[in-house]
Amino acid sequence: MYKLYIYGNRKGIRSSRKLSESCRVNVEVKWMLGGVEPDHRTISDFRKDNIDGLKEIFHEFNRRLSGAVEWGFCAINGSKFLASNAKDNNFTKNELDNRIQWLNAHTDEYLRILKETDEKETEEKQAGELTREEVERKLKETKERLARYEGYQKRMEETGVSQLSLTDADAKLMRNKNGFAVSYNPQTAVDSETHLIRDFQMTNRVTDHGLMNTTLEGIREESGDEIIEAVVDKGYEDSKDMIECLEKGIIPHVIPGEGKDGQELEMGYEGSDADTGSTKAEELKRSLHAGKIPEAYEEIITDMRVEEVKRAKKDEAEEETSKFIYGTAEEMQERTEEGYYVRGSERNIVYCPAGEVLRRKNIKKNGNIR
Repeated sequence: MYKLYIYGNRKGIRSSRKLSESCRVNVEVKWMLGGVEPDHRTISDFRKDNIDGLKEIFHEFNRRLSGAVEWGFCAINGSKFLASNAKDNNFTKNELDNRIQWLNAHTDEYLRILKETDEKETEEKQAGELTREEVERKLKETKERLARYEGYQKRMEETGVSQLSLTDADAKLMRNKNGFAVSYNPQTAVDSETHLIRDFQMTNRVTDHGLMNTTLEGIREESGDEIIEAVVDKGYEDSKDMIECLEKGIIPHVIPGEGKDGQELEMGYEGSDADTGSTKAEELKRSLHAGKIPEAYEEIITDMRVEEVKRAKKDEAEEETSKFIYGTAEEMQERTEEGYYVRGSERNIVYCPAGEVLRRKNIKKNGNIR
């Protein structure tokens, strides 16, 4: 069965039915499997029940190659793989707000039509007008959809998720070369010398920030105490992720943003007698946090110094007061009628005087909320 899947991967045959057909009519496959002809259900169940074994086959293949090839550095990038989830079955908080607002408007309109119909029951029906039964049916359908969307909105607020996919729950709406699609974002580490995939991980993260360490940690473990180097684009720029890479023996070459000629990283100080000549992960971490440059990083880290950094910190009383700096929540809500934007601190959303809603998109590195 492993042979069959590897063969199908090389020949671009993904369907279990087509693989089953190949076992009956393809001379190459008949020879390879010794005449065994599994049906499509057996082939499909094998893939479903042995996914971990298939991953282990991949890693075992790389382990066997390690003694025969010279590995170079790793280049990492993400891809957008389409999920089995239609775009109409994916909801964001802003989209749900818009749909609920639209349905509320339609509900009001149908109620108005019903009221007018009751007032002129004796009048002759005009061409193109909806009958009472048609309006009542549409009103019922609208209320059912409204209740369903409000349920989705409540579930998202309770779970804290930013998106909801009905068919494939783990998939998310992501930007790709063709616009937006419900997808996954698998990360692939490719070797520079052999051009082979050394490791991969499947993620549903919308961006690549912070995914370098988790993609490479398996390669580092397989390599023992050997230092690993990786090259990534500026979409991976994340201080915490780069620090974790350095602590584990991974040198992150991240393309700096515009106006930068390098990366400046800050980590907590922990004084200790670290072995700067060792390439073991624990010694590398101790050296970095002790303010000492490990010998393995002498050509990578140009400067390291220990400094005392002071930061302003609000106490709980100040934070509680700042929530209602313009008065109570009711008084703030009334100010929207005067033309002010009002932020609801509990749900962290901003109400616009025109009735629109702004939700938090992200928090920048400097703490500003977008």
